[in-house]
Amino acid sequence: MRVLQAFRYAVDPTPARHEPAASHVGARRYAFNWGLGLVKARLDAKARGEDVGVPYALPALRREWNRAKATVAPWWRENSKEAYSAGVGRAGARSEELL
Repeated sequence: MRVLQAFRYAVDPTPARHEPAASHVGARRYAFNWGLGLVKARLDAKARGEDVGVPYALPALRREWNRAKATVAPWWRENSKEAYSAGVGRAGARSEELL
C-alpha cells in the first residue's frame, strides 16, 4: 500500500526578516518582467525583419541580464543573484510557453 502525506507551512517572517524577503521577491519579479519584456521586444524586432537573436533559455537570458543589470537595476547588489536568475529563468520558460 502506498501512503502519501503532505505538509503545509506558513511563511511568517519576523519584522526584521520581512523587508529583505520582500526585496528578494520584488527582485525576482522585476527580473521576470524585464526578461519577458526583452524577449517580446526581440520577437517584435524579428517580426519587422531585423536580424536579432531571441534569448529563450536561462543561459542566454542570464547573459543578457548581466550585461544590462547595472543600467536597468542599479540596486541589483542588494539581493542574491539567484533571485534574478530565478526571475529571468521563469521569463524564458514563460515566453516559450506562449509561442
